[in-house]
Amino acid sequence: MVLVSGSVSYDILINADCSFSQLIDNRSVKSLSVGYPVRSLSIGFGGPAANVSYHLTRMGVDAAPVAAVGDDFRPYGQWLSECGVDQRFILAVEGTMTARAFISTDRNQDQLIGFFPGAMAHAIRCDTGGQRADIAIVGPDDRDAMLARLRQFSAANIPILFDPGQAVSSLSGGDLLKAVKAARWMAVNEFEQGWIETKTGTRIEALAEDLEALIVTLGGRGSKLLTRRAVEYVEPARVDQPVDPTGCGDAYRAGLVAGILSRRSLADAMKMASRAAAETLEVLGAQGKLLDPSRLAPVW
Repeated sequence: MVLVSGSVSYDILINADCSFSQLIDNRSVKSLSVGYPVRSLSIGFGGPAANVSYHLTRMGVDAAPVAAVGDDFRPYGQWLSECGVDQRFILAVEGTMTARAFISTDRNQDQLIGFFPGAMAHAIRCDTGGQRADIAIVGPDDRDAMLARLRQFSAANIPILFDPGQAVSSLSGGDLLKAVKAARWMAVNEFEQGWIETKTGTRIEALAEDLEALIVTLGGRGSKLLTRRAVEYVEPARVDQPVDPTGCGDAYRAGLVAGILSRRSLADAMKMASRAAAETLEVLGAQGKLLDPSRLAPVW
């Protein structure tokens, strides 16, 4: 069993017909006011807790998201039931909306993301009831909930993969250092690495000294494995026709955990993770499933 704490959200997927890097240049950063044409808009199922659990379940690994959702969760819950995802630890908070991620993706696969937390603000109330697990993932979530999960899983001697994701902006340097002490592994991308080094005042190589492994994903350049002994690079899986990068990081983490549980070497687990991420890059949406916007018309 893998417990996956983090957010669950409806993803509003905006296909922008432009290049963000060309829109936002050195002349505009001091006073930013830009618009861009949208080629298409759709709604997908997302959020790291559900995305990782979805992929692990597809890989034959028992996984359960630990997350808070709102009154509008029913279509999402039905989809997860169809996929066989364990929903015992999903807390429905009456009078709230499930989180929303507004994800704009440009022609270069660069993204701008706005996030409305909604029910996620109540995530600290989620209760796993003392459930044992082979691994627990502490992913992007409400800050207090993330810190509580780290304490809870650490006290229960459950090995932790810490995945701060976009929540890194809400965590202090002290929070991040405590997380590193509690975790066995940590996975971040290059952008998050920069945040972590700035906030903690510590180079990523030094942080790796307190972990069994620290993985940095490098997008199309693969990923980097840092341990106490060495640094190793793993090539990315080939993608012939990239469609949408949404959820690729979560698919990567699912493949990584599945590889660790199958007792592969960390480098081989990262190769498995890269293949999972590549498969997600070839479809629209984090779980390859889109929702008719009319089903969420009153609230989306």
